[in-house]
Amino acid sequence: MDKTISVYVENIHNHLGEWFDLPTNLSKVHEKLKLDDGEVAITDYEAPFTINEYDNLQHLNETAQLMDTAPDYIVENAQALINQGWFKDMYDLITSYQDKLIYFPNIHDDDELGMYLIEHEEYGEVPDKLSYYIDYEKLGQDYRINSGGIYLKGGFVIEQ
Repeated sequence: MDKTISVYVENIHNHLGEWFDLPTNLSKVHEKLKLDDGEVAITDYEAPFTINEYDNLQHLNETAQLMDTAPDYIVENAQALINQGWFKDMYDLITSYQDKLIYFPNIHDDDELGMYLIEHEEYGEVPDKLSYYIDYEKLGQDYRINSGGIYLKGGFVIEQ
């Protein structure tokens, strides 16, 4: 999983621009773009989340420094988790996902979720004789809806 953030930063006054891999020394950015007042625009980017034109470069730099600490499923699904409204940005996601999310790896649909819940005795112990009568898909669907969870690449996640 590529956890690199690359941004094309442009001086909005003289239109000098260059690609930078984050994290980087911001003094270097100022020097290369001949910045006096620090007014820049990010006109292009490569990252697993949306970067806006006037996002704070220092904040993005701090985010990039933390990227390696985040598990692949967080980085791979960053935009979906941010879009869900659980996190305000990637920095918030990386620094607080452990306190906010419960992740069920390798659960891709309601049927698998229902089976997981029964196997892990979410509803108590179910005798083997009754397991043939359980509609795992409906059980998983009910849990997904009531928990507000979402399916991601690689698993299912709910907010704690």
